[in-house]
Amino acid sequence: MGSNPDSDGSGKISAQEAFNYSDSIHDPYDTPVYNQSSASAGNCYLGQRYLVWWWWCRIILEHLEPVYMRRSTPEFYEIMHEKLVPQLEKLEIALNKDSEQMRKKMETSVKEIIAKVYK
Repeated sequence: MGSNPDSDGSGKISAQEAFNYSDSIHDPYDTPVYNQSSASAGNCYLGQRYLVWWWWCRIILEHLEPVYMRRSTPEFYEIMHEKLVPQLEKLEIALNKDSEQMRKKMETSVKEIIAKVYK
């Protein structure tokens, strides 16, 4: 991120701080909206989620980002959802099968190494 959205330094990002940040960097095709319907609505914060990217996600991102930069946002997502995602889903199925075999082999090897080291 170019800046820290936690403007009050509380260690949490409030809905208002998230709105302010997104409004400062938003794409013209996507304008953020903030509205508070009660006094307690201002006391909500964004939750932190842990995300694991499979190794192949970075490959996709590396090759997809230049294409994204050359097209309008609506055109990019229309093509992505209609043409790219179906092909990537097929590739993902094959990769998951191969990855599962590799995971099982790795698990066996790790188990054997740990058993030897801690005998």
